[in-house]
Amino acid sequence: MKSKNSPYVKIIPIGGLGEVGKNMTIIESDKDIVIIDAGIGFIKKNEIPGIEIVIPDITCLEEKKQKIKGIIVTHGHEDHIGAIPFILDSFNIPVYAPGMACELIRKKLYRSSNKISPKIFPTKENNKYKLGDIVFELFPVCHSIPDSYGLLINTPCGNIVHSGDFKFDKNPTIGNEYKNNINHLKKILKNEVMILMSDSTNAEEDGYSISEEEVKKSISSIIKSHNNRIIVSTFASQISRNKIISDACIKYNKKLCIVGKSMIENTKIAKNLGHISSYEKLMIRPDQINNINQNNLVILTTGSQGERQSGLVRIANNDHKNIQIRDGDTVIISASTIPGNEVQVNDTINKLLKLGAEVITDKNHTIHASGHAYKNELKEFIKTVNPKFFVPIHGEIKMQIAHGKIAESENINQENIFILENGEVLLLKDEKLDTNGKVPAENILIDGKNLIYEDDEIIKERNQIYKNGLILVTILLDSKYAVNKIVDLISYGVIIDDSYENIKFIKDSLEKNINSGLKKQPKNKNIKNFIKEYSSNFLKQKLDAKSKIIVRLVNND
Repeated sequence: MKSKNSPYVKIIPIGGLGEVGKNMTIIESDKDIVIIDAGIGFIKKNEIPGIEIVIPDITCLEEKKQKIKGIIVTHGHEDHIGAIPFILDSFNIPVYAPGMACELIRKKLYRSSNKISPKIFPTKENNKYKLGDIVFELFPVCHSIPDSYGLLINTPCGNIVHSGDFKFDKNPTIGNEYKNNINHLKKILKNEVMILMSDSTNAEEDGYSISEEEVKKSISSIIKSHNNRIIVSTFASQISRNKIISDACIKYNKKLCIVGKSMIENTKIAKNLGHISSYEKLMIRPDQINNINQNNLVILTTGSQGERQSGLVRIANNDHKNIQIRDGDTVIISASTIPGNEVQVNDTINKLLKLGAEVITDKNHTIHASGHAYKNELKEFIKTVNPKFFVPIHGEIKMQIAHGKIAESENINQENIFILENGEVLLLKDEKLDTNGKVPAENILIDGKNLIYEDDEIIKERNQIYKNGLILVTILLDSKYAVNKIVDLISYGVIIDDSYENIKFIKDSLEKNINSGLKKQPKNKNIKNFIKEYSSNFLKQKLDAKSKIIVRLVNND
């Protein structure tokens, strides 16, 4: 019989489930807590006015902050590291991250002017890291950014494997061929794995993912065959794509110009870490573009997702200092469109076409390969790890369910597969795993330097103004709080007859009705509140408007 005091481990995903992005998972033992990744999520355009990114809700950690031993990072993508500066504002804890992620986090913390100077420890494979009673080590995986890893986590209740983001690639541009990665994992898997948490992004996709080798052939062919200027847009962190383009430029005697702050910074980091060569003779600066043969030039920039301030979008808007689209330019968008970004990506493409460019996307050429495993790769990974329990992570609910079915096909018992939501708690104890309640896991919205809950009154007001406009009323009161005069009635984004006669009629009607209503109010009634409420209701009815109405009262002293 097991003891009531036997150790336990809780697994608490507070981001990355039922969504793509905002990845964050808490591993909690009796004594200690570690956090795996801390990423941002992206809001669909205009879904919440003024808000573009969200971070996980860390409320559940507030009362346990003394237990937190650190953040363990799997790789350097924004949906895994973007929330770290915000978390370090709340908790003074160390960060353990592989090389590329380490440098990206340092850059991020420098820009955020974080008051705390956190300890950032570089992690490497073949090392073990002890954080209290939790020990972890890395195993290399192939993904779309260098220095990507999965985690083997040893806890008091057994081993947990976290896949990180991964795929199997026989011919990666950067990093090891996948069999080497699998062999490394097999070597460190000396004991039974209790839980496998695995990337579900492409669980609905049959077969195997496309190799970067195929992308290399396709992009190299375009650069070779097109005797005009070529502009390539991809993610700033896509260092393998950077290498493919640079190598093709050398091979076919082209000049390369890298445009965009994040693209330039990430390229420097990758060079310093030895992931790509320096290519010094190949490069030109943006201010040198117009001084060379344009048909011998390749420009590499950001903007594959239609981001507002990115290089490609500014070029499409004819708003770039050094680059204007010319007839015959070829634009390669070397990325797939993230769900939610379709409108802004299509808008960018249409503008480029209108300016005279040819636009090549992944719909008609093999110019992009996903960094996430397809069904057959997920099967092989599950078979290699052979866990007792399986938790699909990193994906929408349909992806998690599809991944669960893959696990079933690999002889994982259905009752041992857990399709979770953000905030659901798993309790591992006495070699049994079950759900054990829920913690808060809302979206925390980033508005400048402010953090806001999605159901905050400010967000409700902002949505109301965005959808229905704003009416401002200024009312002058006499010494007895009677309405002396309606000074201003100004509307923003509201369709009303703003002729002098109509506005005067509305003001006079409002003044008359307020004073009439005041006479009927009990003496103990808050007069100012009555005037504000009455004015707002009167105008909504009179104008048949759902607008936000702000009433400003001024005393006539």
